[in-house]
Amino acid sequence: MWSRYFRVYRELVASEGGVDPRYVNCPQSTVEPGSTLEEYVDFMTSGPVELIIAAGRGSVARWKGLMGPEDPREARRTHPMTVRARIGGESVLRNGVYGSPDAERAEKEIAFFFGTSTKTQGVKEDVIVESGAYLSKTVNPVLLKGLIQLCRQKPDNPLVWLADWLLANNPNIAKTS
Repeated sequence: MWSRYFRVYRELVASEGGVDPRYVNCPQSTVEPGSTLEEYVDFMTSGPVELIIAAGRGSVARWKGLMGPEDPREARRTHPMTVRARIGGESVLRNGVYGSPDAERAEKEIAFFFGTSTKTQGVKEDVIVESGAYLSKTVNPVLLKGLIQLCRQKPDNPLVWLADWLLANNPNIAKTS
C-alpha cells in the first residue's frame, strides 16, 4: 500500500510486546478526557506496531490526508475512505494510526526509533539527489533561458523582469492563441 503514495525507506515491526513504554511520546490531544497517560502507554505497548519511514514531496500532508481526522468516529462521518475511518476503534486513543505533525517532528521521531544510522541519513540524501535531478531536468533549463534573456535585455528592474518572463514562458501552462 505504501509504495503507491510514498517511497518507504525503512520498516520496523515491534512484536507482540508493542513499542517499549519509554519510546512512547504522548501528544496531549491523544489522551482523551477521562483517560490517563498510563492508559495511553498501556494501549500503545499492548500489541504489534509497524513503524515506517516514508518520504516524498508533501508526504506529511499527504499522510495526514490518508489518516483522516484524529477521532475515528468523526472520520467515519466526514472522511469515510481514510485509514482512521476504516480501522480506527471508538476513541481517539484507538484511532489506529499515527503520523508526525510536521517534518521537524518526523526527523526527531525517525532518529528516536531508528537511530542515526547510515540508512536513516540516506533518506535525506536520496531526497536531495531526487530533488537535484528534478531541478536539473525541469527547472534549470527554463531558468537558464530566462537568465540569458535577462543578460541580453539588461532591464532596470531585473527581478520583476525575470518574474514576468518566467510567467510568460512557463512550460507547464498551455499557450492559447
